[in-house]
Amino acid sequence: MKIITCYKCVPDEQDIAINNADGTLDFSKADSKISQYDLNAIEAACQLKQQLGDAQVVAMSVGGKALTNAKGRKDVLSRGPDELIVVIDDQFEQALPQQTASALAAAAQNQVSICLSAATVLPIFMLSRLVCWWAKR
Repeated sequence: MKIITCYKCVPDEQDIAINNADGTLDFSKADSKISQYDLNAIEAACQLKQQLGDAQVVAMSVGGKALTNAKGRKDVLSRGPDELIVVIDDQFEQALPQQTASALAAAAQNQVSICLSAATVLPIFMLSRLVCWWAKR
């Protein structure tokens, strides 16, 4: 059985500044990092793998250039997944959750079991696409 855990890159909150002129947030100097919630989900998937015995954990993400960061990949792999699947494309730089979910579902269609992070509405969108795919099989 394969357990898929999805993760995303987020701006490092310590680098986010407030623009004094208009009060908006300035992300220009913020480095990307893997969401702590998603790192926790990867660890939980690895714990589930140990309980199940015959399982494999796959960490998966879809996004832009932020996913090319070697430190981020190291953060993910250090949590213990067996495999890392990363889909990098400029079109996902500012993608909506539905677009990201469609891409993740397409990448996950050959998998059996799913463990998703609960950080956003993305798991709901992804699951709906996988259920539709499964019903068409």
